[in-house]
Amino acid sequence: PRVAVVVTGSELVEVSERPAGGQIRNSNQYVLESLIRSVHCEPVVHAVVKDERLAISEAISKAVDCDVICLTGGVSMGAFDFVPDVLVALGATVHFHKISIKPGRPTLFATLPNGQLVFALPGNPVSALVGFRLLVAPALAALQGRLELPPLLRAELRGTLPAEGPRRAYYPASLSVGGNGGYVAHLLSWHGSGDALGMAGAQAFIVRPPGSLPAKAGEAVMFIPLV
Repeated sequence: PRVAVVVTGSELVEVSERPAGGQIRNSNQYVLESLIRSVHCEPVVHAVVKDERLAISEAISKAVDCDVICLTGGVSMGAFDFVPDVLVALGATVHFHKISIKPGRPTLFATLPNGQLVFALPGNPVSALVGFRLLVAPALAALQGRLELPPLLRAELRGTLPAEGPRRAYYPASLSVGGNGGYVAHLLSWHGSGDALGMAGAQAFIVRPPGSLPAKAGEAVMFIPLV
């Protein structure tokens, strides 16, 4: 499959530039390109566009030569989050918008009239990574004739985790092998969905079901690997 990458955000500058006030580097484009290649697909970067209806509409319209369109940003409920409305205006069928996970709640999935799949992921980099791992990667595998869902594995926790609210939560962790030959998940210092630096050493996401009680070091937790 060919996968179009459309990154939205008026605040974005290139990774080689120093951000001014109110700006951030465009990391999502390069992360998505790498992730798409890792699942044996071809990324096609179509645009980095400002938060403007016409610009987003034109970018999506130009990307329909691909099998799948993967957007980031512009999908939440802010004044400049135009992606959901633009997709509807282009005739897309929105199958869901918002899912009960943390991070990544604003994620949207739609199909265009000619059958292209559209995944609109949040702009925060960790949210985009979670959405890709849970939804986009399995869909791309299915298009290649493979059933490939993220495996859920058990590990011994290093660190402590809080009680969970109503959403399934994902926490970045590094992995090692314990004395008994099992996995050990080391919770990373991480400050939420915008903390790309905190994700840098992650090899897995610890998965916490809704309503989970606090967990302390030595307890068993479940995780999905990133590598």
